[in-house]
Amino acid sequence: MSIRGRIFFIVMSCLSLGLIFAFIVAERDLGASLQDQIQIELQKQGQIIKSSLGPLSQYNDLNSLKDETDALAQASQSRITLINSLGIVISDSNIDVDDLDQIDNHSNRPEVIDAQNNGMGWSRRFSDTIQQEMLYFAIADPSSAQQGVIRLAVPYNYFDQAFRSLNTSVILILVVALIGSILAGIIAGNYTRENFLELERAVSRLESGDLKKKTMTASIVLVDLATGEVVLSDSLSANATLGTVSAQFAQTRSDRHADERLAMLLADRVAARLHLFFSQTGS
Repeated sequence: MSIRGRIFFIVMSCLSLGLIFAFIVAERDLGASLQDQIQIELQKQGQIIKSSLGPLSQYNDLNSLKDETDALAQASQSRITLINSLGIVISDSNIDVDDLDQIDNHSNRPEVIDAQNNGMGWSRRFSDTIQQEMLYFAIADPSSAQQGVIRLAVPYNYFDQAFRSLNTSVILILVVALIGSILAGIIAGNYTRENFLELERAVSRLESGDLKKKTMTASIVLVDLATGEVVLSDSLSANATLGTVSAQFAQTRSDRHADERLAMLLADRVAARLHLFFSQTGS
């Protein structure tokens, strides 16, 4: 594999892993946020239906109660079930009045128990009545004489549809980001490859004699005037590489510029060496 291919593979691998991780986190967080939002909307609808119905004990005619339940269910786009204090279903938007006696007692339903004890309750489970997984929200009947429960339910596949729509949006973002990462990988690979090629060309020029190396050395001798003792003796060097040109004037300027750079570099190194010496000796 070429250098550009390796660089592209490394860049793409890192970006792909980052995008996959971001997709997983986004799907989890957005899914949880969506479910919370739907539950909040159900709770709001429950409060509205509770106010609209009033105390369940005021309804003596099951048919009129059924009509009211159906109207509210259609408006809220949910299944509404009215349960009395004994757990008996007295109205259901999905079940005819004549069939209510065939429904099991609901006093043991988790959301009904929570609503009777805490004012409201939630649960998610499979409904044997309509053969579908449902999300349930129950709220206590405001009547003080009869502690019944008003329950709303929506199919859980509503969440699945929302999640699929959400996944489609996230996947689209992922595809766009992946295309962007591919372009970024290609650009990064080409840029790095050009740097490697430039370095390779410089090495070739150095080997062929098109570049020459200059070295400048400076010696440091520090003598204690009181004793005549040499307290510091060191040698510092600096290197520079310059190109060779055919024109004599241009070559002279190049050499002079290299000498100036080396002299300045050596001066800095000498100053640093002396600073280190005096710092260590405390002079």
